Amino acid sequence: MELRRLLDDGAPIITVTGPTGIGKTTLAAVLAEERGAPFVRLAELRDLDGLRPVMSAGLQVPAEGLDAAIARSSLLVLDNAEHLRGLGEVLIGWTGPQLVVTSQRALGVPGEHRLALPPLDGEASMELLLDGAAQQGSRLDAGDPAVQALVRLSEGLPLALELAATRVAVTGPALLAEDPGLLHPSWGADQGGLDAAARRTWDLLSEESRNDLAHLAWFEHGFDARDAVGVLGSEALPRLHALLRFSCLREVGPGRFALFAPVRRFARSAPVAEEARLRWYQWIVEAVGHCVERDYGLEAVTARRRLRGLEADLYAAVELQDSPVLTEGLAQLFGEARDHDKRIAAARRWPTPLLRVRAGQSYRHLGQPAEAWAAIEGVEHWAADRLRSILAREAGDYDAAVTWVEAALQRADHDAVRALLHANLAQAEGVRGASKERIRGILAEAMRCVGASGDARTRIFVTYSWADFMRSCGDLDESLRSFEAAGRLASEQVEPWYEATAALGCASVLIELMDLDDATAALDRAAAPIEAVASATFEGVALRYRASIALLEGRLLDATEAATAAASTRTASPWRSTRPASSRARWGQNSSSHTVWSWSATVTTGWSAPSTPIDAR
Repeated sequence: MELRRLLDDGAPIITVTGPTGIGKTTLAAVLAEERGAPFVRLAELRDLDGLRPVMSAGLQVPAEGLDAAIARSSLLVLDNAEHLRGLGEVLIGWTGPQLVVTSQRALGVPGEHRLALPPLDGEASMELLLDGAAQQGSRLDAGDPAVQALVRLSEGLPLALELAATRVAVTGPALLAEDPGLLHPSWGADQGGLDAAARRTWDLLSEESRNDLAHLAWFEHGFDARDAVGVLGSEALPRLHALLRFSCLREVGPGRFALFAPVRRFARSAPVAEEARLRWYQWIVEAVGHCVERDYGLEAVTARRRLRGLEADLYAAVELQDSPVLTEGLAQLFGEARDHDKRIAAARRWPTPLLRVRAGQSYRHLGQPAEAWAAIEGVEHWAADRLRSILAREAGDYDAAVTWVEAALQRADHDAVRALLHANLAQAEGVRGASKERIRGILAEAMRCVGASGDARTRIFVTYSWADFMRSCGDLDESLRSFEAAGRLASEQVEPWYEATAALGCASVLIELMDLDDATAALDRAAAPIEAVASATFEGVALRYRASIALLEGRLLDATEAATAAASTRTASPWRSTRPASSRARWGQNSSSHTVWSWSATVTTGWSAPSTPIDAR
């Protein structure tokens, strides 16, 4: 253990730091017993005037013999020193003993070695909870969601886990997990529990630090330096550093921090809490607005990533007070997510144009086109016209599909949007039977627009569309190169939906080329992103391709099993095309001589199957 190593190396002063409930006192007490050293509690001291009497009692010597007793000692362990300002200067004057001091902050003196205790990880937390409950006569199941929730609620604090273990026999894990208030307030007060320890921490903080914590306490899942500056002002970083030194914050990700739950409760009830909450709300509106303004273009990827990081705060803010900026942020989040129930519920509560479009997209994916049309009735927005085009195309009304996407182009206000819509127009014209020259011209314009926009995600879509078009023209080598390029872009931008689509496109072309080993490898690459997006459609497509490969290789049993699994997936999928089967192979019907492949090929090509998964975007 690191503490023993520091002692054995001769470190003169070791300060064990960490937040309330992390186990500093327990560790120090075990060390004192192990090495036969005096263990002196400093928690009750008001100031340094009472230090000598407490030390005399701890070393069991009269006051006049204290200095000699200290000098004779090889090790002294002092507990709870964070409130004693100036203690470090006193300790460096003691000659003779090594000193181990527990404190929420370092002493800041020469020769000091700081040992910061981190929260327990999930596995260690679970083990401590299960062992503690067993000692109290309760047997808990590590696979029980309620038990797993208790571990998360503990935030890796051993004291919280120990308290939960003592109470779970009375409450059961489900009730304890449902009502975190039972886990913390007043629990173990007679033992100096979490609230008592958090109160001591709160009382030690300066008024400025308390106010800072009150502002930071409203972030739902942590904050980064930008958020701290947003709510605390330009001097936030040194003040944030002070809170870190006092062990009030825990790291929840690279460069992201959150308050420990006991401290957070005090912070949210501070006198400035409501003022702080208002400032937090204003900052979330500002941050979301920044992301919304940059949804397309060179900064789009960064803006979308930032918006996903603000998701929990966005929900909390819109519940506090709705605003057009926040609902626009929700609409963009729902453009990323696949939670159809959440999309639809949000549109019913906040029926803004974009949220209604998101609800319409969800109804379409759920196989409810009538509801999709109703959701966007009267909505004048390019995204609504685009959805109308897709719905018309799936219903077999190809003229209307072209008309609607052309209407969407009239409303488009950004090159990235125009690139997306030109790709959709190429699809609509393709199923209507337009010439390849016409389609090539439309896609060339899409390429021009995406180049002007710099939007990486739209580039993926247009590159995929070009690859699909090249396949329909019989240029399989160019098609494969474009699918691979789309896949690389998707992987770089962490876009699993597009990554899966591109990998499946590669597999389909490789099957046509009879390169079955590489086709299998492409399907293997698709497995992880397919799992990430949880798409039944993608799963069915991959299974159908595997069935094709098995059949071409003469593995009839494997082919039958894969085809059967694919059929059941397809039956359960809401992505099935609603147009007549006779019209499903307009493009590409002569592009492959492999009839074994052709029964599955139309699933991913936008030209022959308007319900291709990539339309979801």
